[in-house]
Amino acid sequence: MKKFKKDEKGAVLVLVALFMTVVLGMLALVVDAGSLYLEKSRLQKGIDLAVLAGMQNLPDRPQAALDAATRVANENGLSGNELSITLQEGGTVFYGEGQRTVPLTFAKVLGFHEQVVQASAKAQVGSLAGVQGAVPLGAYGNRTFSFGTQVTLRVGSGGNDTGAFGALELSGQGASEYEKDLTEGYSGILSIGDIVETRSGTIANPTFRAIGERRKDCPYHQVGKIPTYMDHPDNCPLVVIIPIYKEVVPNDFTKVQIVGFGSFFIDSVGRANEGAPITGRFIRYSFSGEFTPEINPYGAYAYKLVE
Repeated sequence: MKKFKKDEKGAVLVLVALFMTVVLGMLALVVDAGSLYLEKSRLQKGIDLAVLAGMQNLPDRPQAALDAATRVANENGLSGNELSITLQEGGTVFYGEGQRTVPLTFAKVLGFHEQVVQASAKAQVGSLAGVQGAVPLGAYGNRTFSFGTQVTLRVGSGGNDTGAFGALELSGQGASEYEKDLTEGYSGILSIGDIVETRSGTIANPTFRAIGERRKDCPYHQVGKIPTYMDHPDNCPLVVIIPIYKEVVPNDFTKVQIVGFGSFFIDSVGRANEGAPITGRFIRYSFSGEFTPEINPYGAYAYKLVE
């Protein structure tokens, strides 16, 4: 009888040991799986943000794109040996991938000490098809867009050559609405195909004041550095989105149809008593907005994550 009880106790101990092994295995699965999921999510978020940060500089500034992506990745906890970022397809696709070794906790009792998690993101550049924040300055779509060449937009004196450039009515007909749109960007969304009216009349003073505010708000000016079309921070308000238009009725520019969007860097603005001419350059630049994969010749691009 005593021998039977001893055997029974031994069997119970074996069952308890097996049960504890199962419990520890389940605990390892729950805790460590949760840890792996959390780290993979953090890794994916960091790579997504890094890729999108770099896209704003494409296609013209590939090195700035790589630098911006690396900086944002570091700000989101990714170290250099965890991240790989490359440009593909002629600089129109930005690809990032990363991996991170995650130490395990309870799974160690089962012989598993660490696990590698991976994540990747790919973003593509296309043309800007619709956007919020455009300025009430337009350019005729049949003109030649020479990127980086300085041009002058004469829209403040009332003698607009709408066959080259023109002021647009976006928020309303008043000079105050025009000045607000030029200072802050139009609060509504403009899209390819929209029809807008051009603006006539003298708007030199609102133009001069609005461009002055944009110059003052550029972060480079705030630290005594002069921004240029080749060297400016991503959030510099001197980079503006200009609607590109064509006349609805041939040779009649009172109403125009938006056919695309251009990127323009403002170098300077002339005196108000001279009509406040805006000097700057058309550039190639990417913005957050409605995306179309077709690349048009106007220079304003959009981007999105494609995987």
